[in-house]
Amino acid sequence: MDFEFEELEKINAYMQSAFIEETISQEECLREIQDVISYSKKIKRSKSWEGTKKMPQLYHTLPNQDFSFADSEVLSWLGTQYEVLDWLRNSLYKNNYIKFNSDTKMWQGVDFDEGSNCNT
Repeated sequence: MDFEFEELEKINAYMQSAFIEETISQEECLREIQDVISYSKKIKRSKSWEGTKKMPQLYHTLPNQDFSFADSEVLSWLGTQYEVLDWLRNSLYKNNYIKFNSDTKMWQGVDFDEGSNCNT
């Protein structure tokens, strides 16, 4: 995870208070660091999604039709937003759903079986 300078300063200050100065408990230090990390994740995520705030009015289910993923204007538009797609790919990678094969230079699901034709 990448941190901004200010976030690292906060973490350093909490660690110094707990482990050097002993002005706060180690448990309190850990809680404060978790808050910094949680806040950092929220900020980073919101930057990745910033472009979605300009999404035009679109249908997810077309009027007078049954829902279809293939016909969703919302999903079609989101598929053109590179920041969203990169965030999705990166999230899948970080959470061990997909992996990069350095030999083939291709991405694949962690449970991919070459002998299977299953797409689920």
